[in-house]
Order: sequence, then C-alpha cells, then structure tokens
Amino acid sequence: MVEIAAIILAGGTSSRFAPGSTKLVADLRGKPLIRHVVDAAAASLAAPVIVVTGHAREDIQAVLHRAQVVFVHNADYETGIASSLRCGLMSLPSNVDGAVICLADMPGITSSLINALIGAYGQESFVDAVVPTHDGRRGNPVLIASSLFERVASLSGDEGARRLLKGADMRVAEVPTGHTGILIDVDTRRDLNALSRRSYASSW
Repeated sequence: MVEIAAIILAGGTSSRFAPGSTKLVADLRGKPLIRHVVDAAAASLAAPVIVVTGHAREDIQAVLHRAQVVFVHNADYETGIASSLRCGLMSLPSNVDGAVICLADMPGITSSLINALIGAYGQESFVDAVVPTHDGRRGNPVLIASSLFERVASLSGDEGARRLLKGADMRVAEVPTGHTGILIDVDTRRDLNALSRRSYASSW
C-alpha cells in the first residue's frame, strides 16, 4: 500500500478577508474554517497530516489544539505559497510515496475525496500527480508523487504546484468527480457568508 501524507497550507495573510486577522479561524457551520479541511484529512488514509502555519500562527494552533496534526511554521510566509509548500515537504518522513496538498480555505474537501486521489495513485504507474476534476476543470487538493518533491520545493513566490503540473512533461492522472468543493475557496467574508448557505454537490 502506498504511503501518502497530507500537507495543509495555512500560512497566508488573508489580506482580502479582514486586516490583521485570519479567515481560517472564522466560523463556518459551527466550527473554524480550517477545521473542515483538517478534519477531512485526519479522517482520510493520509498520514501524517502536516499543517503549515505562518500568519496568525497562534490563533490557528489554538483552534486546532486537539487535532491529530503536526505543526510546521513557515517564517517566510509573506514571500508566498511556495515557501509554505517547501516547509511542508521538508517536514515529511523519508518513506512517503507522495503528499496530498490541501488549501486550508477550501472547506468542501472531504476524506472520501482525499481517499479517491490516494486510491487512484495506487492504481496508476509512473504518474507525477493526481488531480480531481469537475466538468473538465482541475481543482484541489492535488496529490504529488515524491519524485516531484524536489521540483516543487524549487518554486518561488506565489507559484504553486498546479502551475508546475501544466508542463508538457508532467504525467498527471485525473479523477473526475461531481464534487463542486474542489473548485471553491474562501477569499472574502462574502465568500464565507455564501458558503454558510450552500450545500455542496457531491458524488462521493
């Protein structure tokens, strides 16, 4: 069986949400926004579950104080998402075959979705990544193979793994799903309010 970890990127500044605070601790349906993603990862086949902090580190750790996660702090979080990716990858055990990269502001991510990506990776041969799709659009989270870790760690600024996967040399397996949560994140308070009234369409 393949060994797949989960990395939850939670280091952003939430600049579009509210100055000086973090959207990740805002309430969504009775629990902090980040907790939706963390609970999904913790209930999945992925292990360990790494949470990369940055901005508002203490607030995020406080709302996750009982979660079964490993915290890794990115002191360079202001440089962009690439530095958080690098911190997460550097913290992984050497025996993992890959990692599911989750964005902490995507509460529609479910454990069954993560497991579907892991299952697809286990069935494929020689792929660099597995991505979910909805109506032909690629979404998140993305599973990247350990063979790709070095290239992902070399990214900079706000360049994430999804951009790298667009390369012609990338071998990417797609997992079609009716799960709309793979496309929906929270950037503003309006986004959060809209999600509180929304039910995700899901085939999982």
